[in-house]
Amino acid sequence: MKKKYLIIIFSILTLKIYSQEIEYFFTQECCSSSSEIFSLVAKIENNYDYSIISENDKLKINTNNIKSIWGISFTGYNNDDDYISEISLNTGSGVISYPLDYLKLVNGITIPGITIDSTKKYKKESMLLLPSYYYEVLKTNNINTLFKYETYWKNGYYDNINNNRYDSWAEIFYPNCILITNSYVCFYKSDCEKDDYLHNVTGLIIYLQKLNENKYKIDFYTLPSEDYSNGADATFESLNSKQNHYIILEYDGDYVNIYLDSETNRIDTYVISSDLIESKLKQLAGNNSTTTNDITWPRHADGSCDYDGSKKTAAVQTAKATPSTNVAQNKTMTVTENLKLRSGEATTSDVITVMSAGTKVKILEVGKAETIDGISSNWVKVKVQSGGKDRDGKTITKGTVGWCFGGYLK
Repeated sequence: MKKKYLIIIFSILTLKIYSQEIEYFFTQECCSSSSEIFSLVAKIENNYDYSIISENDKLKINTNNIKSIWGISFTGYNNDDDYISEISLNTGSGVISYPLDYLKLVNGITIPGITIDSTKKYKKESMLLLPSYYYEVLKTNNINTLFKYETYWKNGYYDNINNNRYDSWAEIFYPNCILITNSYVCFYKSDCEKDDYLHNVTGLIIYLQKLNENKYKIDFYTLPSEDYSNGADATFESLNSKQNHYIILEYDGDYVNIYLDSETNRIDTYVISSDLIESKLKQLAGNNSTTTNDITWPRHADGSCDYDGSKKTAAVQTAKATPSTNVAQNKTMTVTENLKLRSGEATTSDVITVMSAGTKVKILEVGKAETIDGISSNWVKVKVQSGGKDRDGKTITKGTVGWCFGGYLK
């Protein structure tokens, strides 16, 4: 009898250790369904079973009830993506799916670099990270530079072209990337030679932590279901052995070093990027060249750029270090270089969008004074005027309001 009780106690303890409860809230009205999640309109038109979820509704998830976590890392070129990511939960009476893109961790912080892309059919609040070497690929504008970094593509490229498997090799080329949202992380890498994933892993965020000004930690839960034994994917083999993992993001301007499960296991250096860069890489894959004049090249925290030879010098910083008094309420000004529009007057605030040079804004309110990059000015609350563009050349909705640093307005 004593042995039986011990087994029961051990079972309860084991359940406590391996089951976790995560609490999210929905960031906007959406719907839940037992089928793939489309727009609410499509569900009504097609008489799909659905239930409406209101903004700020809570969702408690026990990890024992998770049946699948599905994320999409490339969100569609030309803004025509018809899907949003989902998590499937076993409710006991059936499987219910919820939209991951509209979930945010209760009491969770916001990771720097996550922005809202309002041009999407489904507004994405996410951060797309591409390996930094892709920018070297684009700078050389040569497919062979890609093969230098991702040799496994080279065999598939020639095999598929010679065997006429596809009209274009670019049909199955998708860049290696990491996507981070407020509720999940997705690691994606495909292999043209095998026409399969090297990895396609989606993890549900369970905890967010700011380690210091430039370093953040994301704890996530995943369901290992694939074989990551391919030699080109050795970094991710650990994802098959357990369900709880973490990544560390170490920021250097637009660059982010990503570490998996250890501060010494660096996956690679990534760049906070966009669909535009993905589409440029696809175009290069299909045509052996692409246009690069509209690319915003990444910068390090000190202002230097690896691709245009620029670097902010001490002399320039000193010259700009005098207080800027040109900002004033009701004044219309022009953005002088790519400038982040934020939800608050601090560099830690959520990024709404990145305004491109030439975008006009009207100052609604003058906020606190600060010195950033050697420039002394005030934070200002602004309204984007007609014709405003983001750094990818997409139109910013007229009237969009947010905070930006006045030192980059003229």
